[in-house]
Amino acid sequence: WPAPDILTAAARPRLFALAWPLFVELLLGIGIGVVGTVLAARLSDDSGGAFALANHVSGTLFILFRLIGAGVSVVVTQSLGGGRRDQADAVSLASLGASSWLGGLSALLALLSAQPLLRLMNAPEEVLPLAAPLLQWLAPAMLLDAWNASMASVMRAHMRTRDTLLVILAMQACTLA
Repeated sequence: WPAPDILTAAARPRLFALAWPLFVELLLGIGIGVVGTVLAARLSDDSGGAFALANHVSGTLFILFRLIGAGVSVVVTQSLGGGRRDQADAVSLASLGASSWLGGLSALLALLSAQPLLRLMNAPEEVLPLAAPLLQWLAPAMLLDAWNASMASVMRAHMRTRDTLLVILAMQACTLA
């Protein structure tokens, strides 16, 4: 027997409807980092380097939070597809708790260990005094980003991709402002 076409014509638009907000979210995250680096570099090369280094540390955590969020999304989607709304709700609440711990620990790490983290990234001595305070200022945003990744995954599992994208757009607009 021939293998059935998993992505039928009816499923393709639905897959695109799920994927494009994720793509836009990641593109915005990267784009805002580039714009911030360009704006900081207009002040000085050291400022641009400091912003880029702090942005790399937060970007690494951004990826970690999104990976965990993807796993949460899969489990919640499976639970909802299996008719287990109670299990989906329990996983959603557990992911909020886990993202609180992970985001809080990441924020504490950035706040208390900014210089060692930046030295680990081979930050030049002239950039370190600018990058460390910036990374410390970004620390609370790491907790917010962990919550955002977790709850956005839950919303996407409930087919609320456009709502998630609107939140991301508002967040990035605040970042630019």
